[in-house]
Amino acid sequence: MEPIKITYHFADGHVEEIEVEQEVADALKELDRQEYNNTQKESRRHLLLGGMEYEGENLVDLRMDTERIAIGEIGAAKFWVAFRKLKPRQQELLFSLYLSDRSISPAEYAKRHGLREESVWQNIWRAKNSLKKLLEKL
Repeated sequence: MEPIKITYHFADGHVEEIEVEQEVADALKELDRQEYNNTQKESRRHLLLGGMEYEGENLVDLRMDTERIAIGEIGAAKFWVAFRKLKPRQQELLFSLYLSDRSISPAEYAKRHGLREESVWQNIWRAKNSLKKLLEKL
């Protein structure tokens, strides 16, 4: 069998064109494919919803300021009526992150509650959407 020239990227960073047999070239190609698939899988696992878009809209509105809504646009009384209708976990989450005098980050919340940060971001999104729907009903 005739040797095949491939471009090989060494671990130390230098690149070289080498000649290998077809079997070795196929094995290297398969390893590259597996590495690519693993990288893609890991990237999907660690992608925050705050950075995601769906049909041109952010999945998480990072600009939504619960305190601003409570004080300005809707009035505190209406806000607290809606807030108390949220599930207890949602109340605790939003309070810990936005309304407490000692607010914490989503990463810190995840760490304290044994959750993944991505899960916390999903829960924030769900809680804010629930709150928004409750406010619209009032």
